[in-house]
Amino acid sequence: MAELNYERAAKILCDAAYLGDSKAADKWEITSRTIERYRARLKSDPQLSALVGTFRAELEGNWKSELSRSIFVTVRKIAEMVEAVDTATPKAEMLEALTGAAKALSEIAITTEVLNAGDAGKSSTSQKAGSAVA
Repeated sequence: MAELNYERAAKILCDAAYLGDSKAADKWEITSRTIERYRARLKSDPQLSALVGTFRAELEGNWKSELSRSIFVTVRKIAEMVEAVDTATPKAEMLEALTGAAKALSEIAITTEVLNAGDAGKSSTSQKAGSAVA
């Protein structure tokens, strides 16, 4: 039996978590059964578990930074659109456009708060774990 390529297996498991087993299997040109075997091994293999944790944190960090940039660009575009509202536009249409913009901004604000709360929770958990070790 071949030696497990830990880095490859960890990346495959991360892809399976985000894409689903079928798409990850297609991407890596393996079977879904291989992913199931990696997942079973994950429970008893600390090296594989640690690598999956590292890669997953990296993927989540990239996702959050991309989302933050997208939120920033979206907020800027909405502000530009609100400033450019033509006063010749009928009031009902203007009100609908402004209400839609306000709704989008509030949803963006909530999303940002949730992401920041998750980061704060991870930080305080890390600090507690660190102080327990000390």
